[in-house]
Amino acid sequence: MLIKEITVFVLFLAIFFGGIYYTHIYETDRIDEIVLQDNLEIIEEETFYVEITHDGDSSTNYYELKLDATNSVDLDGDEITYFWKQTSGDTLAIPNPTEKILYLKTTPGEYGFRLEVTDSYGSKGIFNKRVVVSKEPNLQPDPIAEIGTILDQEIFMGTIKHDGKPETNEYNIKLDAGKSKDLDSDKIEYLWTQISGKTLVISDDKSPVVYLKAEPGEYSFKLDITDAYGITSSYTQAVAIAAEPNSPPEATFLISNEAKPINYPKGPKWQTDPEKVTAFQTENGLEVDGAWGPASQGKYLEIEADKNTKANEKDAEEKAEEKAAEEKAAKKAAEEKAAQVAAMKIYTDELAKIEAEIRNVSGFGAAGKRRTLEAKKEAHIKTKPK
Repeated sequence: MLIKEITVFVLFLAIFFGGIYYTHIYETDRIDEIVLQDNLEIIEEETFYVEITHDGDSSTNYYELKLDATNSVDLDGDEITYFWKQTSGDTLAIPNPTEKILYLKTTPGEYGFRLEVTDSYGSKGIFNKRVVVSKEPNLQPDPIAEIGTILDQEIFMGTIKHDGKPETNEYNIKLDAGKSKDLDSDKIEYLWTQISGKTLVISDDKSPVVYLKAEPGEYSFKLDITDAYGITSSYTQAVAIAAEPNSPPEATFLISNEAKPINYPKGPKWQTDPEKVTAFQTENGLEVDGAWGPASQGKYLEIEADKNTKANEKDAEEKAEEKAAEEKAAKKAAEEKAAQVAAMKIYTDELAKIEAEIRNVSGFGAAGKRRTLEAKKEAHIKTKPK
């Protein structure tokens, strides 16, 4: 009996130390097995420590545990049966506790398991193991917010550019979180908040890049980035916008001995422009002084009168040519009409003559003569002038 009990105990040790595996199954169904055997001098002989692998998906916060007793043997070669039981921790579903291999999904925590093996004589061996499942590690995301082209300044200083338009007194702000990152490479979400200053319109507060228009003043903004596991980090940036710079105009004037220029009502619009007056005087052989006086005005009126005369003569010529063309066209139309009337008279006279001949046909062969005249008449009708 003692030998039998020793055999059972050795059987149990071989089963449990040599046959329990803990495995995390990834989305690609790749299985990495940690095999704990009785010849390894490590603490895992009593307690196994495992950690849920970070996969970027907060919904898969569990560890797939494999309990494997396949390598168990009976030293007498007897048939053995298995029975698994959970002894501690959050209750797990064990649908087939008599199988050699169990697959369990465990959340972070501590669990205890017991394997009971029984040979065909009813002898049993029992051994307990403890498993500690650590939660999935997740590093806090690192927010980076750029304003314009300056990064990580306590206060961003901006000045509205002078553009000569007082109504465009605004500064274009670009808030860029594109360099923010998550050290685990998880997908991150953005949220922008204005925390001080005159309220600005943030059209899309969840975009990594935001464009704003700000009047002179002080503002501050906060960027929150959150990874797939709900961990949030924040970054705050202050912004000071200075008003559009504007230098005052400089006033000056000259003093000279000069009378007020005379503005001639019938003179050119540019008579007060010294450069154009000088060019006019030079072109027309006048005394050049850049001032519009009687000589310049007289020459200008002379030139304008000459232009008007030429224009009138040209207009008269065009009208005469137009009248001549009309008279010529009327004469031609009258001639064509007279020719048409004459042709029509010739046609009607000839037609009347043929019809008279048809009426006067008689005697022997009259029928044949009439047919000939009728054909002649039809042929003549086809020559009727249009």
